[in-house]
Amino acid sequence: MTDRPARRGRPGHDQQAVILAAVAAFDEHGYDATTMGMIAERLKVSKSALYHHVDGKEELLTLALETAFEALDAGLRSAEHSPRPSTCASRRSSARWCRS
Repeated sequence: MTDRPARRGRPGHDQQAVILAAVAAFDEHGYDATTMGMIAERLKVSKSALYHHVDGKEELLTLALETAFEALDAGLRSAEHSPRPSTCASRRSSARWCRS
């Protein structure tokens, strides 16, 4: 058996690139008017290649929202542990107001 490098197919896009392309299309055209074809065109792939990885634009929207909420949560957690107590106190006060 000879040692040769594994063959690779065409370079693809990672999930983050697909999400970013979908969000850009949603921003430009609106969610309802955006088609999977538009997103595939932005990525320079076929629609079938895109559908190979996601079920549709609903899944892309869900992934985009999950990514955004995770980033927001991380930012809030970081601010909570920030050495600036006035910021944390203000945020806690706002959170109490929202719960009431």
